[in-house]
Amino acid sequence: MTDIQLLLFLPLTAGVLLFLIPEAARTIKGIIALLVSAVVLYTSYNVFLEPSGLRFYSCRLLPGLEEYLILHLDNLSRMVILFIGVFSVLLAVYSLAYMTRDKQLKNYYNYFLITLGAAAGAVLANNFVTFTTFWGILGITLYKLINGKDEASSAAAKKSLIMIGASDSILILGIGILWKLSGTLQMSEISVPSSGWLGIVGFLCLVIASLTKAGAFPVHTWLPDYVAN
Repeated sequence: MTDIQLLLFLPLTAGVLLFLIPEAARTIKGIIALLVSAVVLYTSYNVFLEPSGLRFYSCRLLPGLEEYLILHLDNLSRMVILFIGVFSVLLAVYSLAYMTRDKQLKNYYNYFLITLGAAAGAVLANNFVTFTTFWGILGITLYKLINGKDEASSAAAKKSLIMIGASDSILILGIGILWKLSGTLQMSEISVPSSGWLGIVGFLCLVIASLTKAGAFPVHTWLPDYVAN
């Protein structure tokens, strides 16, 4: 397994397997999450040090799906992957202290690792179908990471899910426009001129969806409620 595949499949697999460990062993789950995050950081650092340029990696894990499992690495994704690794370790260390006091949020470390793997998948995906899959997983895990301990937190979770779900619909619309204009779902093969209005609409759809999930102004209204709960 290459470093690129490890960044994607290790946290996803570990996150799913953590469901087999009872919630009473939360500290053990936290230590596992920290170890996985450390491996992701080390691997992301190695990837960051690779020679610059565009590279493609094919995951031949599922026959017939090679077209959708092509991962790409360029200078931007290399830097983003490194930041994902750094912040995953910082969050895992903080969570070990914080989650010992807050015992109401179930399966926190499970969704933390799944979020880590899905984030790497969204950054590295070269196919829009694969990208949308990981992008959607991030929306679900964001919803599951809100502690629904009272009416306010439940309302914050619903608001986050509605806004992120709506932005994902806009994202799919933008991807559909790009597919119609280019005839392909492979990002590396898409070249859409900015002179046509349809291409501009597709671009704006992608921007709106990205800003909403990032919690950026002016589509950030779900984020303060999310953080408060």
